[in-house]
Amino acid sequence: MKAIKSLLFVSLFLGIIIYGSYKTVISNYLLRKNPTCIKAIIFDRLTGKTSYPVYPYSFTYQTKEYTGLAQENRAEKLHIGDTVCVVFYKVYPSINKPLSYFNNGEIKCNCK
Repeated sequence: MKAIKSLLFVSLFLGIIIYGSYKTVISNYLLRKNPTCIKAIIFDRLTGKTSYPVYPYSFTYQTKEYTGLAQENRAEKLHIGDTVCVVFYKVYPSINKPLSYFNNGEIKCNCK
């Protein structure tokens, strides 16, 4: 019985790690392959265990509101009410990331 519990725990743990990695790889691929850009508004500032604060943002696409997270880095200082350029996948807009996540020039956006 103890061996079954251990196996179940290890399987669950590995499944979560694989799912997270898979989701990140797929979303990055979709955003690079079919990018759509839009301006989003930062509406909060969250602090935690990271070196820099995290800023939740929201944008509206086809009358629905979507959210994501932008992380401040040394090059940009963000504040509540600022706008950020966001790249999203039209088919599933919940898949979105700030343009600053990608390498400079990797995705062409004109939402500045």
